[in-house]
Amino acid sequence: MPFLADARPSPRGGGSRGPQTAFWALALVAFVLWSLGALFPAALSGSRSALADSAASPVPGEAEALLVAGPTLTEVLDEILDQKVQSGELVGAVFTLMKDGQVVYSHAVGSRDAEKDIPMTADTPFRLSSVSKIFTVAVAGVLLSRGTIALDDPVSAYLPYFTPKAPAGEGKPILIRHLLNHTAGLDYLFVEKKDGPYHLARVSDGLDSAPGLTLTENVKRIASCPLLYEPGESWKYSQATDVLGEVIAVAYGKPFPEATRELLLEPLGIAGPAFWSADPALVAVQYRLDEPKPRPLREPETFSLGAGLEIVFSPARAFDPHAWPSGGAGLVGTAQDVLKVLEAIRINDGSLMSQEVVTQLSADSIAPLEADAPGLGFGAGWAVVRDSRAAELPLSPGSLVWSGVYGHTWFMDREKGLSGVLMTDMTMSGIRGNAFSRLVEAAYASLFH
Repeated sequence: MPFLADARPSPRGGGSRGPQTAFWALALVAFVLWSLGALFPAALSGSRSALADSAASPVPGEAEALLVAGPTLTEVLDEILDQKVQSGELVGAVFTLMKDGQVVYSHAVGSRDAEKDIPMTADTPFRLSSVSKIFTVAVAGVLLSRGTIALDDPVSAYLPYFTPKAPAGEGKPILIRHLLNHTAGLDYLFVEKKDGPYHLARVSDGLDSAPGLTLTENVKRIASCPLLYEPGESWKYSQATDVLGEVIAVAYGKPFPEATRELLLEPLGIAGPAFWSADPALVAVQYRLDEPKPRPLREPETFSLGAGLEIVFSPARAFDPHAWPSGGAGLVGTAQDVLKVLEAIRINDGSLMSQEVVTQLSADSIAPLEADAPGLGFGAGWAVVRDSRAAELPLSPGSLVWSGVYGHTWFMDREKGLSGVLMTDMTMSGIRGNAFSRLVEAAYASLFH
């Protein structure tokens, strides 16, 4: 049975919107679909040359300089990354590609801490933001494979208090499958105004500091807020993954960080990531575009999203051992950590999760993304490429892709045997520029043409 074949919700709202407005609105809901919409078409439209330049590139002739006879994959990708740092679009970044289980490219460029002149390295940890979700989904996949939880289990079977009020009163139960693909009717703190229910309940989105808050208490606060719609009847990117983390903790019988380590990280031989770092000097400093040059984030740092919406970042959260463990946004890890999980999903050999569960989690099943992100569906915490041409992506149909507001984007293309991760230190703007799209387009041109 296709994943969530019984629940194919339709888009909410009505009326038509321009592409840029649609992508921006969805990014406020989804951290990253805004970036996917602005990121790929800008760099991949027109001639769709493997190294097509764009208005975001400040160096005349940049693309032409790369289109010399016989450039290697390494030369082409190095040049793109180096130029992005030289132009000030990025302060530092790591881009790593794996093909058929082997690293075919890995390059760290720029600075981990520009003020202290510390260079970026391939093993630099970053605040993962929404890239954290692939780890939480994978942990849930292990429990699904063991039969500890099931897709159609009511969340209230594990969290008896988790019965948010539906719009029409007592409604359908929220199932684990609804948490996985964000059809539970939940919301995200930063996409509502300050007088909204999540703000009034003092919900944390996993990016702010929230001193003294626990995962359990945060989930109880989410449960106190009304649902946006009946479970399974629509789609909205939300804090469902944070609720899933608490379900995992209860079902496994250990705190969520321990469950993540024992069920996922140790079996894959991953030393990290973790929900906090004991050594701040090792973690990439996060920057914000500013004049005359990018500056480190303040503590806290607020980004206005317009219309009374804002995201509040707490960079220091990553160093607080008492910060509540957000499965949706709270992990600290490296590009290699991310790739090991992506490769476990891509290979799908049954050693970590059952092949059936991996197929279910990877399946495209949610229709509403077609309204705001042409060619993209949604699976379990990530976008799924339906139509490469419509999505203006070089990725094969069925590929998975997602990003995080701290500046990172990943993809996994099972058909091509390719996975990749771009980690940057540019908060918000790291997923708005064309660095990722140019790197991926160049990689596909070199490897498959």
